[in-house]
Amino acid sequence: MPTAWTGGEGPGPATGGPGPTAGPPPAGPHSSGGWPGPAWSLGSGPGGVGVGGSCRAFECLTPFKVSVGLLLRNYCVHVRGFENEPDNEEHLMSARQRTKFCLLLLRLTQGSDLPLKSLMRELLDPAHGLPPSLLSWWKSSLSAIQDKGVCGLMDALAHLALIVSEDVQYPILGRASVFAMFLRRITIYGDRLGFSEAASLTANIVDYIRYGGPAYHQIPTSTLGETDGLPEDLEMSLCSSEVAKINHAPISILAEESAPLSPLSRADPASVVHTRRQAEFYIAQQVELVQNAEIHADPVRVIEDKVERILKSNSDLAEAYFLLYLNALRCNDFCGARANLNRAFEIGFPCHRSSSSVYAGEDLIRDPRYAALNLAGLHAHFGHTQPALTALQECTTSAQEANDLPCLQHALAWRLTVDKNMSGPDRMSLLQSLLDKSLVLQIPSLIGFGYQNLSKIIAYGGDKATPYEVCRKISHAEQMGEQSEVPDLLTGSMWEKSVFWAALGQGYLSAQASQLLLLLDTSSPSRDGHFIVSENVACSLATMARNLFDTGHGKAADQVIALAKHLFPNHSSPNGTRWRTCQIEIEFRRSLYETNWVSAHKWILAMEPLDSVNAIFMSAELLVWRGNVQSLGSKLDTISPMMDEEGKLSAFQKIRYHIYRSEWYCLMASYSYAFESLLSAINLSVSLKYEYMEKLAKLHLAHVQLQIGLPLDALDALESTMPILLRHDIVFESSRAFLLLAKGLVASAPKGQTEERRIVLSKAMSSLQKALKGFKQIQAYHRVKDVLYTMARLFHAQDLIKERNQVSAEFRKIEEQHPTFISTKVALML
Repeated sequence: MPTAWTGGEGPGPATGGPGPTAGPPPAGPHSSGGWPGPAWSLGSGPGGVGVGGSCRAFECLTPFKVSVGLLLRNYCVHVRGFENEPDNEEHLMSARQRTKFCLLLLRLTQGSDLPLKSLMRELLDPAHGLPPSLLSWWKSSLSAIQDKGVCGLMDALAHLALIVSEDVQYPILGRASVFAMFLRRITIYGDRLGFSEAASLTANIVDYIRYGGPAYHQIPTSTLGETDGLPEDLEMSLCSSEVAKINHAPISILAEESAPLSPLSRADPASVVHTRRQAEFYIAQQVELVQNAEIHADPVRVIEDKVERILKSNSDLAEAYFLLYLNALRCNDFCGARANLNRAFEIGFPCHRSSSSVYAGEDLIRDPRYAALNLAGLHAHFGHTQPALTALQECTTSAQEANDLPCLQHALAWRLTVDKNMSGPDRMSLLQSLLDKSLVLQIPSLIGFGYQNLSKIIAYGGDKATPYEVCRKISHAEQMGEQSEVPDLLTGSMWEKSVFWAALGQGYLSAQASQLLLLLDTSSPSRDGHFIVSENVACSLATMARNLFDTGHGKAADQVIALAKHLFPNHSSPNGTRWRTCQIEIEFRRSLYETNWVSAHKWILAMEPLDSVNAIFMSAELLVWRGNVQSLGSKLDTISPMMDEEGKLSAFQKIRYHIYRSEWYCLMASYSYAFESLLSAINLSVSLKYEYMEKLAKLHLAHVQLQIGLPLDALDALESTMPILLRHDIVFESSRAFLLLAKGLVASAPKGQTEERRIVLSKAMSSLQKALKGFKQIQAYHRVKDVLYTMARLFHAQDLIKERNQVSAEFRKIEEQHPTFISTKVALML
């Protein structure tokens, strides 16, 4: 069955949340919660920890300036290192060469930025006569940044700072010179860089080097180390082997327990002292990866060990406890998550406000309202509705007292997500207020969240809703994600579009939207160039796998599941449960097709910890297939009270309940009662515009009409049902429709051996052939035998003895290879 707008069998639509500015992204009404994000962030906005003027720093630091700075530093060390070694004539520079080179540096430091190709033309000019060793050493310095990533950039900036440091006993540059001022500006702006900005600058330097041209790449790399030839008072490296493991971009080194450690680490890992800046870089990187690219983040145990070592030298680092909080959410550890969240806010986040904000000067350390907001997100993640609402009430009161409008809007967004008992008009009014205020405050994440939720409310509007209105609201959220460069909004909107098309019976468009989501380029330097691999990606992979299986491509579905398992290896994480649920549903369906009841029951037990309600529906479906009337009635009685509970069952599950009850009545041959259940399913599907579920219920209605002797009415119902079922391309349902069509044609065929009867029976045989092909494709062999049995009866009625014997032989062969265990008769069930 398709994934409906409200969830049902598949994962529900993941709504983009309020984003990273002041709270966690609210998840969809049927999602497992998503990652409750931090109340502080690496960007701007309420609650951010960015440094004032960081944007200006990022504009001033360019790959060209860093390259010229390294060239100046290498020249100074080169002169200092070889001035007293007259034997190394190839390294020495004459006074005229030094003068020309200093004039060249003066033009470079005071001129505009140049591409590396143009810079190389200046440096390789024979008039300057630069020694090859200086160029080789300069290339090695740039290559260190290219190889080590952010760690190499920090090392380079540290070396530049030492050239003009007051601690140097014999300075090479005059501290008041133009060159010293140039280097000092680079080091000052380098210290102001945040992690994401440093990562972006590193990526730009790598691109700058990549397009340096053949002249640069032909320079031999120096065999000297980073500090070889340096005076003793200039030797320094921020990147020890231990720190390199933390700050190096390919973080998979940390995940390998067998990676060789330095002597210091082998002696006593706890003795490694991490500077605060190194710790902040590691924490910022892991927070970004845990929330948006979990596969590239360190394993849970590794993060715990690293943070424990960091806290020994930085015990007041609140961000470290927040990383532990996110790490605990990965394995659904509620106690650990709450303890670390409380500890983080006890220490206090250094939340930053820009000087132009109306909240300038406000002390947000140990801010209770942001603590309450994150606590609400934690409870919502674990499905604790009442504690979450209590925390949101506290957050709302504190935000109103402090006149913190952004925090208040985020609290309202969370309330829309958590409060399932809110009436439709109240929800619409609150959402409209949220959307209006967010537009005034220019909070893109909340604007997109409002449009996404507004689209769902419109979709639930019954006859007032139109697909055009729903798609228009989703497109608004998608455009907001593109304009504000918030990937979660863009991917969340595309996922909702996929779910919406599936609910309308447009399987092709639904699969296309999921594919487009998976093909989006969401890479970012702050994640070391990795793509976002979050909840929406997990949902899209699950949708693709389910769609491939339903269309008869079982092996391709297994490959997609294997990919999802690779991207989300932690089964207990919220994203891991997405593909795990999909895998269980696919294996359960295979067991039904094979009539392997023991295996089907095993998959039901596997589903219970993940989705207990879905496990009950799977049990009911298993009993339908087995034809166990008494047990099926008891199971339906268990589901019946849930129909009246608000928010307990989705609309999609309610429709399934009515269909299962109609099949229960068919097993007892009580077809008049089956009509009532099917009409309820059709009315509910029409009111919600679930076109596919409406046609599926009408398919069962046609079967009931055929059983009570109304073949012409059954054919009329099939005529309106078949196009939608075939368009959705679910092989099992299409094959059942072809089998029912053949039965209807035979039942409505005129009596006697007339030409008209022969034509009708020929059409029936054609439908049976299509049904046979479909059932074989999905390996539903017991239904294959149903079709072969019907074909044999049809050939026998036409005295086609040879064809009847061929079909009978094929039936016997399949029975020997694939014995089935089913007690229902083909005439009673669809």
